[in-house]
Amino acid sequence: MKSVRSSPSLAFAILAAIALLLVALSIAPRAHTQMAAPAPQAYDQIVAQLKQQQEMMVANQAKMDEQISNIKEEMRLIRIFSKRGGGGGG
Repeated sequence: MKSVRSSPSLAFAILAAIALLLVALSIAPRAHTQMAAPAPQAYDQIVAQLKQQQEMMVANQAKMDEQISNIKEEMRLIRIFSKRGGGGGG
């Protein structure tokens, strides 16, 4: 059986889908209680908020990717030095 490793882009896609679902669910109950359709300005505001959230998610993903990369590099250096006998045990 193959081991499936999740990629950062897959995680981002799942988070984005969940965010959109939550927004849709939060809007749905209001649509049933109000008879008049919301103004187009409300839709523009929602779209702007979604774009802002998406930009924040992309920025956070980049930060996480950078941190993971730094950790991988540190682990690589630790392995190199420990193989050389420079483990530094006290």
